[in-house]
Amino acid sequence: NLPINDSEVYARYASGKTLGMFQVESSLMTHYSKLIKTNCFDDISALISLCRPGPLDSGMADFFVEGKNGNIKEAICPEVEPILRSTYQVLVYQEQLMKIVIKLGNYTFGEADGLRKIVGRKELDKINEATEIFISKAVDNGISLEAATELGRQIKACGRYIFNASHGLLYAYMSYMTAWFLTHYNKEYMCSVLNSFINKQDKSLPYITEYKDIILP
Repeated sequence: NLPINDSEVYARYASGKTLGMFQVESSLMTHYSKLIKTNCFDDISALISLCRPGPLDSGMADFFVEGKNGNIKEAICPEVEPILRSTYQVLVYQEQLMKIVIKLGNYTFGEADGLRKIVGRKELDKINEATEIFISKAVDNGISLEAATELGRQIKACGRYIFNASHGLLYAYMSYMTAWFLTHYNKEYMCSVLNSFINKQDKSLPYITEYKDIILP
């Protein structure tokens, strides 16, 4: 039952000192955490969800960074704007994908979930066909070909990996817990981390180097 609004914890994310924290230890995560200037729980969830092959290759991760820093990209079309408002007009989660195809393509909930499964399972052989079907349905529903095609491009990119929101939020909370302990019980936490590498000196060295002020006061 940790307080979820701890400014010291978010400052750690924003500073890039994330070694030892769940899901955000890699240099890529550290890089984007600093760019996003992580300062709230939703930022952690988005960070974990965006640093995946699809969002990175499609440029959506960089669009999110721009949006978080005040340069929000224009909505692809008016119908999409409220669906993607909370993520700066960037498609981040499977649930957003479902809402888009329901709204723009008149998909049933079952059909939208079927597309979600194809994307979530990374069934690349089926995604191209599913995308063309969506574009056709969206155009028939009055959406411009340009907007439908761009959304189709993003759906294809999602096929390389896209989180559902519940997964992203759970990972974010687990990450936040590790960050909270590292911030407020740093000696105890780093002792636990180092114990997990007790017979693997090569893996423990990066932690000792980054946190030598904690480990070797």
